[in-house]
Amino acid sequence: MRYGAIALKGDVRSTTETLGRTFPTAIADIKCTLHSPVLSGAGSDTSSENVMSPFANLWPDINWWGHYSAGSSEVAIKTFGVSVDDNCPLTTLRDISEGIQAWENRLVGWLSVLADGPMELIGDHHAEVSWEDLVASEESGRMYFGSSRTVSLPKVVTADQWVYALLQTGSNVDAPLYRVLLVEAERAIASSRWRSAVVDAAAATEVAISKALSQELSQWNPAPATEAILKRVRMLGPMVSFAREVGLVIPERIQADLIDMRNRVMHQGFPAGKEEAVEVCRLAREVIDGLLPFSQVGSCP
Repeated sequence: MRYGAIALKGDVRSTTETLGRTFPTAIADIKCTLHSPVLSGAGSDTSSENVMSPFANLWPDINWWGHYSAGSSEVAIKTFGVSVDDNCPLTTLRDISEGIQAWENRLVGWLSVLADGPMELIGDHHAEVSWEDLVASEESGRMYFGSSRTVSLPKVVTADQWVYALLQTGSNVDAPLYRVLLVEAERAIASSRWRSAVVDAAAATEVAISKALSQELSQWNPAPATEAILKRVRMLGPMVSFAREVGLVIPERIQADLIDMRNRVMHQGFPAGKEEAVEVCRLAREVIDGLLPFSQVGSCP
């Protein structure tokens, strides 16, 4: 096997059960395996505070891999090991480097959704991938994994969530758009961008209601008929009315607190504040969780 390391340039808070695990994924449609770091010693010795390389003799720098406090149930992971087939040519390694940005964007989307909140992306760093047999060569200077940024998660990512996110990412499957937009809205609130929060939360709600309607109608109609019906109720207001007609449950206050607020912000330039943005996001989450609920792992719609 050819071994490398993906330095994320930021900490991803994860449960300690994530340590010492391998995760299948694909980058630029190239199958590879991610290796999470281990704790010094047996790799599961939670009395140790040193987060180490999963590869015994490669990149032993302790601080490079992550941080752990003795007795904690979580660990901050900064770097993952990566392995590909030993016969993997340099051209394939370049393909991985060129495809890493799209891979990273999908991974950020899935982790944000599964962690139930935004991963803050701060700064603009290059996440370098180092290959053990290319050090100091002309090629090694070109091996970069796109742009990575400091990551902060509102909830700790479990090992099962890593598995699910990496499998979906490696299969080029994006996280559900309505949940990604909701995360964007919450990220906007975190950075005091109230107008953006209102617009993104309303968009998330619209996409979710459309998705729920499509699922409901497809039970009784062929796909062309379902698409024709949905084209007639493209605006959010009429869509909400029609959704109620077919039996979907949507809060009554959505018109005043979300639709009207979105329209005022978008069409009248209303300077929404924190209170309005928080309420719109709260209502959007209520609608989405009610129409399209999902368990944390394995059944994301």
